[in-house]
Amino acid sequence: MKKAEKITANFYDCEIIPKEEYLSGFNALDLVDITIVNVAQHLREKFGRIDINNWYWNGTFQFSGFRPKNCKIGAKKSAHKIGKALDLKFKDTTPAEVEKYILDNQQFFYDMGLRRIESTQVTKTWLHIDMIDCGKPNKIYKFRP
Repeated sequence: MKKAEKITANFYDCEIIPKEEYLSGFNALDLVDITIVNVAQHLREKFGRIDINNWYWNGTFQFSGFRPKNCKIGAKKSAHKIGKALDLKFKDTTPAEVEKYILDNQQFFYDMGLRRIESTQVTKTWLHIDMIDCGKPNKIYKFRP
């Protein structure tokens, strides 16, 4: 298997795309917008370790970043399928604490390119972040599927 390569200070290419795409030789940043990875990197620096996909290290997650069109996980028109979403699992804090931090600093995150988060009242063990514009300038939209 090819060696994982860093794409930010703390994240590797294999963490943002599924195993099949990785092993097929896809460049992760051709499938996932670096903007959303940079948001995750900021949250990593603030809150500590974050897992996205961990299949490379024999974990169970492989669809928390990019999802191919034929992936049955999530919504048909999910931001994951266009490389503009990540599901973040935090090791040193709770998703609810991170959600609060984002909502308390909306302009900062909006300027970074973040547009939406999924309510942690729904997800509980992870935080979905994405770049899908909702027509709410300077606001991060919190949604419930």
